Amino acid sequence: MAIIIFAGCESVYDSNGFKRKSPFRTSLAKFKQMDIDTLKIYVPREMRGEYKGKLLTREETMLFPAEVVDKNINGRSEMFATYKIKIDDNYVGLIARTPSPEISTSLKLLYYNKEKDKIDGYIELGEVWADEGNVLKLNSYIFKDENKKLKSFTSLIATYDLDLEIDKSGKQIRYEKFFLLDLSKTKPDTISTNEKVLKKIFGKLLLK
Repeated sequence: MAIIIFAGCESVYDSNGFKRKSPFRTSLAKFKQMDIDTLKIYVPREMRGEYKGKLLTREETMLFPAEVVDKNINGRSEMFATYKIKIDDNYVGLIARTPSPEISTSLKLLYYNKEKDKIDGYIELGEVWADEGNVLKLNSYIFKDENKKLKSFTSLIATYDLDLEIDKSGKQIRYEKFFLLDLSKTKPDTISTNEKVLKKIFGKLLLK
């Protein structure tokens, strides 16, 4: 009689579908799982609240694209984990607060490929910047459409003080731009930039 012995072996994936021996293991654990309906992505004042995030170690940040980490001119390339969301069966979106020229005020969606265990792309969805009367705000509302595809309504609003040596009125120039983005791909597509239509559909979100 032949005796067949089945050697037990542990799956290379954990219960979340991540590779058990992935170098990203500790950093992925710092991102809070989020099942979204609609999620506002914005930079909070004084880095408090939901986007304060958990600080990644230097070793963890080195796993991410260099151009994401090495933006800070003051040498403090601090990166913070906030949320992770399912994009599809293979991709997980990591929402991280990443370095900007002064401090870490840039919120990016990074595409983590579970199969290849790497970051395949990213897009900036939130930022705030101010300097001597000039202000820039980038906010986004991400959501799943009827086909469960990840989309984003993104607004870029900037105000600039006119040069007082040229114009004594003290007026400001205001710039607004609105986008509807398809985030279901690692290279996001712009679906629309029609300001009138986008304001009509998503205008109430701008008041929140």
